[in-house]
Amino acid sequence: MHLNTFTKYRANILQVGARHLNSQCFTSRPTRPIIHLIAHASPQDKIQNPSQTLETAWNLLQEFTRKEARSLAQPMLSSCEKRRALRNALLLAAAHPWPPAGYSLESEILLGVLASDIRLGVRSLRDYCAALGLEFILPTSRINNSPTLPSIQTSVYIKYNSKSGLCYVTAYEGKDRGVLVQLGGDQFGHLPLGIWDELQEKEFSLSS
Repeated sequence: MHLNTFTKYRANILQVGARHLNSQCFTSRPTRPIIHLIAHASPQDKIQNPSQTLETAWNLLQEFTRKEARSLAQPMLSSCEKRRALRNALLLAAAHPWPPAGYSLESEILLGVLASDIRLGVRSLRDYCAALGLEFILPTSRINNSPTLPSIQTSVYIKYNSKSGLCYVTAYEGKDRGVLVQLGGDQFGHLPLGIWDELQEKEFSLSS
């Protein structure tokens, strides 16, 4: 199930040019489109800084992932500037090929969203898809006795594959929260669920 309203909202914001969405994934082009959640996003949140090279971006994401695994990543999220740097690093890494990680623009992007409830999880999935230029698909439920999303009353794990269009949610009993992003052979995270909140003002509901 696709959020047609959100897709139209997103299309009005962006000038995608020659890159177009099909039912599953993007066609091949030199770079993935970088999508911003609101038209008046701050210039600092657009990838315009030539000093932030691809290598710098990947190194920052890898550093965050190492520290997050040891519960030491909070200082990297302690200011608007640091959160902006992390956002920009992810956008830059996703938008360009990176052979050291086996990542190309034809590669699938995998997202894993760990959230305390389904509304937070789906909202985070929506925002990550929008930011990375991926088609947003509402997950299907694979939780027993919860066939619809509003009926889910547990912590959740949402899995998303940009190439196959597979997107589903299962119950999750662990304590981790955040988003795992896999580009090629590298997995980053857990990135914050709400890392894009500073860039958007759109209200959210499971049925919109």
